[in-house]
Amino acid sequence: MTELTQNLMVKDLLVPEQDSELTEASIVILIDSKEDEVFVIGLGDKTKPNAMSYRLLLEELIEGKIKKGTFEKTEYWKKVEESLDDEARAKRDLKFEVIKPLVENLSPFLRKGSYGKGLVRNCLEFAKENGLKKKRLGIRYISGSIVI
Repeated sequence: MTELTQNLMVKDLLVPEQDSELTEASIVILIDSKEDEVFVIGLGDKTKPNAMSYRLLLEELIEGKIKKGTFEKTEYWKKVEESLDDEARAKRDLKFEVIKPLVENLSPFLRKGSYGKGLVRNCLEFAKENGLKKKRLGIRYISGSIVI
């Protein structure tokens, strides 16, 4: 494979092979090739995104140390907007409202090194006030389990 046939895109599922710097199957959530930075979020227990070198990931993709996997959509994700009843639509919209500040400010949120300071706390408080379980809402959105 040549560099011309390899690229990275947001929502790509990257699966590490032997000798990869990537330690677990991960989804690409932000790419900044000019800054040589890619943020990935692992599908394991670690919930915080990880910054990696864009060039390194491309090299590993070309060398076969990383492979692109396929990410199966959940049944809920496959539903079209029109097929959702009012209750499901309202629940989905409320979940998005919880994480909206993170989604709209993803780049600064990831790059500041403080992991959003009060932003996450505010989102979790909103979730609690609205009767939502706060566990991994942002991660589920980014990985595609929550559909907007």
